[in-house]
Parts: sequence; C-alpha cells; structure tokens
Amino acid sequence: MADFAEQISRTVERELEDVEKHCIRPLQVEAFECCRNCCTDQTSSHARVEHCMQRCMRPVSETEQQVSGELEHFQGRLTRCGEQCADEARDSSRSGADVQQVYQNCVQGCVDKHIALVPDLMSRVKKNFKTC
Repeated sequence: MADFAEQISRTVERELEDVEKHCIRPLQVEAFECCRNCCTDQTSSHARVEHCMQRCMRPVSETEQQVSGELEHFQGRLTRCGEQCADEARDSSRSGADVQQVYQNCVQGCVDKHIALVPDLMSRVKKNFKTC
C-alpha cells in the first residue's frame, strides 16, 4: 500500500516542483518587490505600510489557497477510489475470490487513473498564474 502512495506522491511532487519554480516563485518575487516598495515609503504610517504589504501578498495567498484546494480535491477523489476498492474487495469475499488480490488490483487501477489525471490537475493549477 505504501508503494501506491509513493507512486502518486512522487508524481504530484515532481509536477508541483515545476509549478513552484516557474509559477509561484515569479509571483512571490513580484509580491516581495511590491512589499519592498511599501517599506521604502518613509512618509507612510506603520498601519499604511502593513496594509500595503498585505495588498502585495494577497495574490500569493489567494493562489496558494487555490492550489491547496485543487490538491485537496485530488486527494479526496483518490481516497474515495480507495474506499470503493475496499468495498469491492469486501464484496468479492462472498464469491471466494482472493480479497487481498482484488483490493491490490483495484488500488493499482486507482493509482494509474489518478497519475493520468495529474497533467489535467497541473493545468488547472497553472491557470491561477499569469506567469505560467
């Protein structure tokens, strides 16, 4: 079972690393430069500088929330698929089938299906960035 999780994890992490380098970092650079500009204004009050910095960081925060939402949705789909496999394995025990084999085959199908979904997931994630 750990091998299945590792397959999915490696695939998603590899793709997210690309998104982080090419999409998130440029957005962060832009936000940090904006924050720097907020801090260089010597005439502004502390509250005004804080507000300016929050405004600068808002796109990063919103994008990170959208990425997290996409990943949570993906994880939920994968979990439901695994739960369905458990149900199928339980149901197959009545027919005398090898429950463990039925479960493993089903879970491998879930892994394969969800690995194939990763490019679409990354496309949706990248739509959140103007820098990608």
